[in-house]
Amino acid sequence: MNNILSNTDAVFTETSDKNNPQTMRARLIRLLLALLLLSGVWLLHSLEPGEIPLPECEFKSITGLPCPTCGITRSMQAAANLEIKESFIQHPFGLLLISVISVLFFFLLTEAITGKRLRLIPVKVNIKMIFIGLISVWWIYWLIRISYVLVESL
Repeated sequence: MNNILSNTDAVFTETSDKNNPQTMRARLIRLLLALLLLSGVWLLHSLEPGEIPLPECEFKSITGLPCPTCGITRSMQAAANLEIKESFIQHPFGLLLISVISVLFFFLLTEAITGKRLRLIPVKVNIKMIFIGLISVWWIYWLIRISYVLVESL
């Protein structure tokens, strides 16, 4: 525990030279990525629920069952409009994704403005295990969702 507390002051790491062209290029790329994320959320927020120009899910049209990502766009759109309950009903991972996008936007914008690298977690974390855990939960959620559809069809 003492180790975690001693590392919390190291959230910012200094870049070598703020006037270096590579540093300036990296800051510009971060700014552009932040603006891209912001424009995506703004687009989700500004369109009406039926206006999102996406094709129908091929998996669902063939099998009649929802795919693992069915409802995630509607969920992200509801989250962008701060309709948290509706977002969770459509797909719980849409709320998670819009949250990650929001945090990533602020990190990229802060790094672009300050020229300093940010570390989200000041201690070493096994990202691979977190990713495997999230994918596992996603697949379990999908299997539960399919079981409800199959039970309702009986």
